[in-house]
Amino acid sequence: MRAVAHLLDAIKLWEEYYKTTLSDAYVRVGKETTMWNVWSRDRDWNIWDILRFHWEQTGWLCYYDHNPSLTDGLEPREAGLLGLFFTDQDGLRSPILKRGQIWTFNKTLACSAQDQAGHSRQVNAITKLFESIKPWASSSWQGVIEARIYHLRFSTDPFLQALITAWHWGKYICPGTISCTNRLTQGQLWLPRNARDMLRNILNKLRLGQRVCIVHKVPMPIVDKDTWYISGVGMSPNHGQRFL
Repeated sequence: MRAVAHLLDAIKLWEEYYKTTLSDAYVRVGKETTMWNVWSRDRDWNIWDILRFHWEQTGWLCYYDHNPSLTDGLEPREAGLLGLFFTDQDGLRSPILKRGQIWTFNKTLACSAQDQAGHSRQVNAITKLFESIKPWASSSWQGVIEARIYHLRFSTDPFLQALITAWHWGKYICPGTISCTNRLTQGQLWLPRNARDMLRNILNKLRLGQRVCIVHKVPMPIVDKDTWYISGVGMSPNHGQRFL
């Protein structure tokens, strides 16, 4: 069967790139390890049980067929392999094989999609994120809880995950030695006031069909004067700890 052969080829390509197997990566970085929070199937099932259950429940099984290097940039790194299979019900493209452990975006930056389908999906997903943040909750416990829900859910879309990773900061700062501007300007790195401010401005620019990049590390690549750059680096609202 052509479909099965194509799937097996994709699995082989991704496993060779990450130099590990899906099963081993799941045990190390995907499986829920907190026993009080483990369902029976998460404790006892292997990856094929999980994928089969998802297929039976939804009627479909989505996976990427592009070069795995395009989505390489997560911490822990093997998490990138587990992002091969995803669910696309909410536009976030959450990984099916992520059961509880926290993964984070670990690249210099990620930019919004330039193709129409990807652009529309990102706009819809970010709109839902923005609508879930209460105007009064940017620094409250409610805002932290809402951000954590999405932080745990994750996204295999690099741009959306860069945004989710940046969402929960209590205070934004400039990455490394780069200087930021407090006024959103094309071709310059902008420092958001809070998460709601960040999401609102990203949405506004995407709805105008413009390109947005979220920056997490230095050094930055050559700046495009027609692109909007936003700092995704911040300090924990609980510990005042800086993350890069």
